[in-house]
Amino acid sequence: MLNLYKNNDILKFTNTYSNHTHTMPTLSLALTEASQENGKEYFNSASIIGIYNSAGFETTWLTNQSLLGAWDNLVSIIAQQSNKVYALNKSVGKTTKTQNYDGVLLPNIEKELNIKSDKNRVIFVHLMGSHGGYCSRFPNEYSLFESDLDIDTFGKAISSDVSLKNSINCYDNSVVYNDYIVSSIINEAKKYEGVSALLYFSDHADDVISKLGHNSGKFTFDMTQIPFIAWFSDEYKEKYKTKFDNLEQNQDKLFPNDRIYDTLIGISNIKTNLYNKEFDFSSSSYKIDEHNSTTLHGKRKYSENSNQYFWQKKNFEFLKNNHLEDKFFPHRVNSFGKLKDVWELGYRSFEVDMVFDYKKDGKFYVGHNDGVMGTDLESFLKSVDYKQINRMWFDFKNLNKNNYKEAFVELERLNSIFDLKNKVILETSWKDEEFKKFSESSWHTSYYLPTGTMKNLLDNQDIKGLEDLANNISKQILNQDLKAVSFDNKYYEFVKKYLEPKISNEIVYHSWYGPAINSDNLEKQIKDSLIYNDSRIKTFLCSFKTNFNL
Repeated sequence: MLNLYKNNDILKFTNTYSNHTHTMPTLSLALTEASQENGKEYFNSASIIGIYNSAGFETTWLTNQSLLGAWDNLVSIIAQQSNKVYALNKSVGKTTKTQNYDGVLLPNIEKELNIKSDKNRVIFVHLMGSHGGYCSRFPNEYSLFESDLDIDTFGKAISSDVSLKNSINCYDNSVVYNDYIVSSIINEAKKYEGVSALLYFSDHADDVISKLGHNSGKFTFDMTQIPFIAWFSDEYKEKYKTKFDNLEQNQDKLFPNDRIYDTLIGISNIKTNLYNKEFDFSSSSYKIDEHNSTTLHGKRKYSENSNQYFWQKKNFEFLKNNHLEDKFFPHRVNSFGKLKDVWELGYRSFEVDMVFDYKKDGKFYVGHNDGVMGTDLESFLKSVDYKQINRMWFDFKNLNKNNYKEAFVELERLNSIFDLKNKVILETSWKDEEFKKFSESSWHTSYYLPTGTMKNLLDNQDIKGLEDLANNISKQILNQDLKAVSFDNKYYEFVKKYLEPKISNEIVYHSWYGPAINSDNLEKQIKDSLIYNDSRIKTFLCSFKTNFNL
C-alpha cells in the first residue's frame, strides 16, 4: 500500500473544510456553480459536467454510491449528464448499502484510461469511502485495527469508553482501505501519458468520537474536517506551471469544498463566464474572507470561537510568523494522539509529563502521575521524526533521593539517542542538593516553585513569609546550580517582587499558562500582556484542544 501523505508527488491541502449537510446537496454544491457565498441554487446552476461537455471533454462518471435514492437524486442528475455512467451500486432508497467494496471501481478506471481518444477526458469517481456503517467499508484483509483502544494513543476518555472500540477501529480500517483505493487510482493515472491531473476530496466528515456520524441536527466542527489532495503529471506542471505554482502558494489557505467547481475549471484551463477566479484554488486571484466564511450551508461561521480547528491553525500561523512557536507551545502532550495532533499542525515544541520507573523497569513513562499513564518516553519520541523537535519541557513528577541516580543514567542514555540536552527544560519540584548532578551534566534544570505555599502567603499578605520563601529558593538555586525556575503565572508578582532581586540575572523563567491555543483572542493577549512580553520568561505552556487527552 502507498501512504498518500508521504508521497512527494502529492499536494496536501491542510486547511480544507466542508460546507456540510447531512444529505447530498453538499456534493451538489461542490459540483455546481452554486456556493454558500454566491447564493445561487444548485438546481438552477451550471454543473461541472455541463461545463466539461460544452468544452469538448469526454465525461465519464464511475460510482459505488447509489444513483437512486433521497440522498442521491440531485447528484444523479449531475452524473447522468456524463457521456458514460458506470453505476456499480444497485441499492435504492435511503441507504448506504453496497454490493461491493470500492475496489470494484479500479478495473473500470483502468479500462477507461486505456481507451484511446483524441479528445480531452475527465473521469469522476464517486467512492463510498468511510460512510457509516464503517465496518462494511473494507474487506477482511484490511482489518488492521481490532484491539482495545489503548490509553497510550487515545487518552483516558476515549480508551475508557468501551462502546467506541468497534466504530473507531472500523473507521480507521476504512480509512486504510480508502488510502489504498485512492493510491491505486493515482498510480493508474501516472501510467497515462501526457497532461493529466487528479483531485481527491470528501464532501463531508463524520464525528466518530462523539458517536454522531454526520448528523447536521447535532452539528460539530469535527464534521467539517475533510481531506483534499492533488496529483499532477510532470507534463501538466510544465505546461501549466503558473497554475501549479499558485496551488502550492495557496496550499495552506482556507478552502471550502463548494469551490471545487471553480478550481476544476481553472486547472482544466476552460474558458467560461460561469467561473469565479477568486474561488479557484489554482488562481493567483484566489481569496477568502476567513472570518466570515461559513459552513452548514451558511448557518454557522467557520471562525466561531468554538471551532478549535480554525483557531489553533490560525494561532499557530501567528506564532510561527512572529517566531514565537517555540516560546508558546502545547501543554501536557502525553498521548500519541495528542502528539500527532500538535505535530500535524506544525508544532515542534511541546511539554510532556513523565514518571520514572512506573513499571519497575528503569524507564520513563509519559503521564501525569495520577494513575493515568501512557507509553514509555523512548517509544513516544520515536513516534515522530524526533530530529525535527526544537524544544521540550519535561515535567519530572517523581524525582527523589531514592531514584535520582538511576533516573540520571536513563536520561543520559536517552540523550545519546535524541540529543535532549540541547532541547529540554528538565523541571522538578525536588529540593535536594543532589539535583545538582543533572545541572553539572549540562541539563537545563528548573525548579517548580511551590504553588500552594505562594498562594497561601500572597492570600494572607504575609510579607515576612514571602521574603523567607524567596530567600530559601535563592539558596536552593545556588545549591542545585539551577538554570531556571518555573511557575504558574498567577504568581508572577512573587517572582518579580520577592524572588528576582535575590537571584542571578542568568536565571531564566518558564511559566504556565500562556493563552489557550484555541483562543480567538490569542494574538491580542500576547501583544497586550506584560507577562507575555517579559523577556526573562523563555517559555509559556498553553492548553491545546484535542480529543486525545491523557
